[in-house]
Amino acid sequence: MVVTDQVIVRAGVLGLTQGTEIEVVSQTKSQEQMVKLVLVCQPDVVLLDLRLAGSDGLCALERVHRENPDIAILIFSESEEFKVMARARSLGAMGCIPMGGPREELLKSIRRVAGGKNAWTPQQIRKVVSRSAATAVNMGDKKSLSAREYEVLKKIVDGLSNEMISEELEITIETVKQHVKHVLKKLHVVSRTQAALFALHSNLFALPKWSGMWPRGSESQCVWNTAFTTADLETLAMCVS
Repeated sequence: MVVTDQVIVRAGVLGLTQGTEIEVVSQTKSQEQMVKLVLVCQPDVVLLDLRLAGSDGLCALERVHRENPDIAILIFSESEEFKVMARARSLGAMGCIPMGGPREELLKSIRRVAGGKNAWTPQQIRKVVSRSAATAVNMGDKKSLSAREYEVLKKIVDGLSNEMISEELEITIETVKQHVKHVLKKLHVVSRTQAALFALHSNLFALPKWSGMWPRGSESQCVWNTAFTTADLETLAMCVS
């Protein structure tokens, strides 16, 4: 499915996929139509233009991914802006295709995500990681963390869930949640992944166990049981590589 209000782009995707096994099952130019057509057509992949007229492409991405988590979403973008890529990736986008990119890049990305693989390039991931870590380090205030909050941050970096932290520190889950909330607020970040990026980039702790087990450049999954998603681990692995 192709979702963009630019007629030339829709026509371009149709032309570029002709003669391949890839079939464009539906096209639309609005967020509301997209949501309805996804239910009807059940596409394997959605190509979504984040600059939809009259709507927020990121909100559309979040809605479709939340309601249809098995459908792969690729985003179109005229520029690889750090904030846009970081937000889109966190909302479930499996790759970003530059407007006007080469045909083979488009086809390769569609095939990868249709097969359940990530289509983010190493360059895009590194850009997101370096800017996210730098922003967190510049804004974060690690000196304001209490001793217990430091402990919780270390557990977050190690990939422990709230339940696991509760067991290891022998405190209630509600207490853990409060500590996590305070850690995020004091570091001026909005997620556990960003907090881990801050800690890794600042060299606050020794490398976590999962860092030596994540198969960089491989399609396989991490064998270490963490609370991080695969996308989170890919991002964090870039920081420790």
